[in-house]
Parts: sequence; structure tokens; C-alpha cells
Amino acid sequence: MGGLFSILRQRPFETLPRIAFPAEPTLDELRDRDRLEEIREFVAVCSNWLALPLYLVFWLCDLIYVPEHKWEFLAVRTAMALSCLGINYEIKRPGNTLLRTELIGILCCACNSVTITYLIFRSGDIDSPYYAGLNLVGFGLITFVPWRRPTLIAIVTLTYGPFLFISAATQLNASTFRPFIVHFFFIVGTIVIALVVRHFTENLRRRETDLRMRNELEVRRKTQEAVRLRALNRQFSPQIVSAIQSGRIKLVDAPHTASICTIFIDVVNSTQHVKDMAPEQANKVIAMFLDDTMRTFLKYNITIDKFLGDGVHGMAGDPVPRTDYVESVVDCALEVLARIRAKEGNYRALWTDDMQVRVGIAMGDASVGFFGSEDYFKSYTAIGRPVNLASRLCAAAGTNEILISERVARRIMETRNYTLRSAGALKLKGFESEKIGAFEVTSDDISTITEIPICPEGHGVLHLDNAGGVYVFQCHSCDFLQREL
Repeated sequence: MGGLFSILRQRPFETLPRIAFPAEPTLDELRDRDRLEEIREFVAVCSNWLALPLYLVFWLCDLIYVPEHKWEFLAVRTAMALSCLGINYEIKRPGNTLLRTELIGILCCACNSVTITYLIFRSGDIDSPYYAGLNLVGFGLITFVPWRRPTLIAIVTLTYGPFLFISAATQLNASTFRPFIVHFFFIVGTIVIALVVRHFTENLRRRETDLRMRNELEVRRKTQEAVRLRALNRQFSPQIVSAIQSGRIKLVDAPHTASICTIFIDVVNSTQHVKDMAPEQANKVIAMFLDDTMRTFLKYNITIDKFLGDGVHGMAGDPVPRTDYVESVVDCALEVLARIRAKEGNYRALWTDDMQVRVGIAMGDASVGFFGSEDYFKSYTAIGRPVNLASRLCAAAGTNEILISERVARRIMETRNYTLRSAGALKLKGFESEKIGAFEVTSDDISTITEIPICPEGHGVLHLDNAGGVYVFQCHSCDFLQREL
């Protein structure tokens, strides 16, 4: 029996994978990532070799303002340009952390501010025009570069500290501190204005980061849902997927007791047939059998539980509750046999014999839900007496025979016009202590087999539902309705 599904054994029944996404970053973490990139780009631009000629262009000002120091100032500016090359190399090294990047930025700031301060006081005038350059550097560093607070304090100190310290020292022997006081208040004013501008620009950056984070989280959520849905669709029947999406059942829910009707369908003599067939031929007949069986399962709202080595297992009654779930299973079994008979010629061409199956059906209370490890295996299935009984009835059934339990027989005699024949009291494996009453069920109602309709929106097989006493085909995804023809 199991030979027909030997190919399926090569790939175990798929389980819902544990979808591993990276931990969601906080707003501060995202902001620090942006901060790292922004500081790196700023320092890289300031120290780029294309910006180096600017340091030397300002030497023309030295020729006009302090011609007596032209060669000294040229040497200072050249040293500054060379230090920028080293800073540029360090800032572009891969793997720089935010702390290391800020330290390189501090070094770049120190080189510029110390150089300008040297030029100011070497020119011999505290009111030197070079002082304007120091303020421009300070304003730009405070306003536009997103340093963290400790780094910002260091930047302000390194930019203005040397100038204030030296100017204060030079005024000790002077008759008035007026120039120092004027410059001090001017520097304080520059810092305050820069900090105000920085406050608004930083808030804008955080809002942009927050918006991007929300968008990324939404994309991540939708991606995760899409991956999860693909995984669910590969493992679970559409009924379970629909119930999960609507919130009726959850993957974390514990198994529960439910009244179900289970069905096992098994192909007779499959081992010998597959053994004597080419793999391609076996694949075709397996595909044809599964297509006929699964489409019919879905039509009657039978939850596809699993493929076994020697058959197919399905159940009805959970997670989609129905009052006629037992009748639906029996109707499904009868139609599967009818579909195989209707395609007898196609099957014989591949199978080199009649395709023959056996079916077992039982009903009762069972434990239903997601069983297995949260990390490695999570399968929606049923465990209990009706599952075992249906499996044993399937094994005991004859060729193209549907054996149902006594409880199923009592149920359908009240609701359907089936033909039942007693199979007697059976001794079944696992039920040795009792005699199981069983019945063979047949029906002449299913005479014409038509194609199972498909949802026009591309959602797959339409399901047969009872809408106020009238049977209609309905899509569980978009609620499309089509009256049965």
C-alpha cells in the first residue's frame, strides 16, 4: 500500500517553519545607525582630497593679510591638508563603530579648530579676520552634524576652548578685558543659535527615522504574514488557514476536544504497481489520484490532515463546524470512488490495471489542534478513537469499498438515502477487546461527475455549503457564491 506514496516519503510532511526575523530595532538604535552614516559622510566630505585645495586657496588671504608669515602659514595649511588625508582613510575603513566614527570626527574638528586658532593668534590680533572662520566652523559642526551629547560637548570645547583660553591669557596684561568679553558673548550667542537650529533639525531627523521605522515594521509584518501564509497553505487545508486568518483558531491554542468525522483513503496493491513502474509514470498516476482526492476533499470542506505512507487522512467537524459534517464525509468518499471510475481509462493507461481504493470512516470525540514542539514541529491534527477506528476500517475494507462505523451508519440512516450493507462484527487491530460493527455504504445518487468549480478570483476550489437548505458552491476567501448546477 505504502508504495504509491514512496515518493512522498522522500520529503517528510511539511511543518510550519519557525520564521526567524531579526529583532525589531528601537527608535534610538535606528537613529544611531543613521547618525553613524551621517557623521561618516560629513567627515569623509570634509577630509576628501577634492576639498584639500580649499585649505591652500586660503593661503592667498595670508599673502594679503600677513605676508610676513606666508611661508609659516603655508606649512601649517599643508600639514592640515595632509592630516585630512589620514582622517579620510580612517573614516572610510569598514567596520567603524559609532564611537570610533565620532572620535575620528573629534580629531577632524580638533585639527581644524587648533589650526585656525593658531592662525588667529600668530597673526598678532585677537580681532583677526581668521576669527570669522572659527565661528563658521563651530556653527557648522554644532548645527548640521548629529553628534551624540557627550561628543557635542567635546566638539564645542575643542572648537572654542583654545581660543577663549589663549585670548583670556593674553588679556591679563592688558588694560581692559573688553575684547575678550565681546568675543565671549559672541561665541555664546553663536553656540545658542546653533543649538536651537540643531534642536529642530534633530527633531526632524527623529521624526523621519520614526516614520521609516514604522514603514519598515509594516513591511516586515506584511512580509512575515506572507511567509507565514505560504507556509500555512503548504501544510494546512484552506479551512485551517481561513480559521487562523480570521482568528477563530491560533497556533498557540492548546488542543481541544471536538466531535469529528474522519476518513482514510488508501490505494490497493500500490507497492507492487509502483515497483513495476517507471518513476515518471508513478508520478503521473500519483498526481492524478491526489488531484481527484484533494479537490473532492476541499469541495466537501474536509480538512486535509496529512498524507500517510499508505493513504490520505482527512476530517470534518473542526475547525469549521457544520451540522452535516458526517454526511459530507460520506458524500466525499462516494464521489472520490465515482471520480476514479469515471476516469477508469486514464488510470488504466498509467496503472496498467484498474485503480482500486479502500475507504474507512468513523466519528466521535477526539483531541484536535496543533500538536508538537513549538520550535520544531507544529501540526494541526486529530488524536483519538475515531481516527484509529477509521484507519482500521480502511485496512479491513475490500476493493473499492467504503466501510463506516456503526455510529456513522446510525447517523446517515436518518439523513440520507444511502444503501447500507452490514459487514458484521469485525475484530480490528487495536480494538481486540471489542467487536466493531461496520457497514458498507453505497449510493446511486452520485451518477454524474462534473468538474469541481474554481473561484473566479483565483482562490482555488469552491466549497459545497448548505445556505438555508440550498446547496451552493462558496469560496472561503472572498465569499463568492455559485449555485450548484
